Amino acid sequence: MNNPSIFNTFVEYDPSTNQYYQWKRIGDRNVGLPMIMSFQEYQQYQLEKSNTTYWDLRKGERKIKQTSAFGLPKLYIGGQAFDRLFGGNTVDIRPQGSAELIFSLRVNRLDNTSLPEEQRKTTSFDFQEKIQMNVIGKIGEKLKLTTNFNTEATFNFENDMKLEYTGFEDEIIKKIEVGNVSLPLNGTLITGSQSLFGFKTQLQFGRTTITGILSQQKSTTSEVEITGGAQTTEFDIYADDYEANKHFFLSHYFKESYNTALENLPFVNSPINITKV
Repeated sequence: MNNPSIFNTFVEYDPSTNQYYQWKRIGDRNVGLPMIMSFQEYQQYQLEKSNTTYWDLRKGERKIKQTSAFGLPKLYIGGQAFDRLFGGNTVDIRPQGSAELIFSLRVNRLDNTSLPEEQRKTTSFDFQEKIQMNVIGKIGEKLKLTTNFNTEATFNFENDMKLEYTGFEDEIIKKIEVGNVSLPLNGTLITGSQSLFGFKTQLQFGRTTITGILSQQKSTTSEVEITGGAQTTEFDIYADDYEANKHFFLSHYFKESYNTALENLPFVNSPINITKV
C-alpha cells in the first residue's frame, strides 16, 4: 500500500561516508530507519524517479487529450507532418441522433375456394429504416466535417454534408469547403446564391482575397411584391384556358341568338364564322 499523503521523503548526503540517506518524515520528525545508498545507487534512484514522473505526466496529458466534453474518446495521431497539415494531432468524432431498423415478416391467408391452394397463402418481407443522424468530426484545428442526415426529411437539400478546411491567419489557404456551400455577396447589383453543392476555396495573397466556387445550385429564387399590404403577382392567361370544360359568349349578340342558331342541330344557323379571337 502507498504511504499516506502526510508522509514526505527527504534525502540527506553525508560527505564523511560519501553516502546518501533517504528519510521518511511526518512534518519535521523522521520515521523509521533511513535507506542508505551509494553514489551509483543514488544516481539510479534519481533516474528511475525521473522516468516515473515523466511517464505519469505524459499519461495525464494524453488522458486529457483523449477525453472530450461529452466523454467520447479521441484518437491521437503522432507526427510533425500531420500536425502541420491539420493543426493538431487529435481526431474527434461526435455522433448524435438515432437509427431505427424494423424487420417484419407478413403472412396473408385468403380462404377463397376459387383460388388454388398454393395461391391462398402469401408471405412477404417488410423492411423499414428511420435514421436521424448528426455527426461532427474534427481533425486537428483545421479540418471539420459536419453531416446531417434524416430519412424522413421533406426536401433533399435538408440533408446537409460539409467538409471544411480552415487555415491559420498567416497561411495563403484561408478556407476550402466541399459539399453544401454558399456564396454570399456584399453588393446589391449581383446577389449571392444559397443551397449550392460543390467546391469552394478562399485564398489570400497579402491584401488580395480570391474566392472561387464550382457548384450546382439546388434552389430557385423568386421575388414577391407587396402593395398596400397585399401580395400582387402578374400573370398571363389565354381566353380558351380561363376555365376548363365551360363555354362563354363573346358578346350579347351570341347569347341572344344562341337558341335560334342551334334549333336545327347538327346544322348551325348562323351567318357569322369566327376565324380569330
